[in-house]
Amino acid sequence: MSRNKSFIKQSVVVKSPKNMVFKALTQAEELTKWFPTRAESDPRAGGKIKLVWEFEDASHNGSQDGEYVEVVADQKLSYTWTADSVPTMVTFTLNEASGETT
Repeated sequence: MSRNKSFIKQSVVVKSPKNMVFKALTQAEELTKWFPTRAESDPRAGGKIKLVWEFEDASHNGSQDGEYVEVVADQKLSYTWTADSVPTMVTFTLNEASGETT
């Protein structure tokens, strides 16, 4: 049985230059400031990423393990992870204009 491929596309504007946004997406100490509770990140093709969420109510705790597929400094990154038993590719493409990044 084949599964239909679904895509979710989201665009946001961040009031920071793209090199800072790239760091926030790839450096463990920066990731934990806005996304997971703990993180491990080796941002290079074939490198691993691990994101861990810990909450007061432990029933909501979780983690994601993945692998970087593509890393272009300050421009693009893609990594895998599995969501609800479905292999997923997460991709960020960064564009900067007037000190803001989308």
